[in-house]
Amino acid sequence: MDIELSIVIPTYNEEENVELCYQEIKAALKSLGSNYEMIFVDDGSTDLTFKKT
Repeated sequence: MDIELSIVIPTYNEEENVELCYQEIKAALKSLGSNYEMIFVDDGSTDLTFKKT
């Protein structure tokens, strides 16, 4: 399975939003029918963002 699309999402102190962000992107990409990957990059958060990604 070849990846056709890579999405990089930088996060910084987004513990309250990162799960919703993932779900929204996943729902939008599902309709494309493409193989994709999402890469969340924690830019040094001081909250629990890293644990939720």
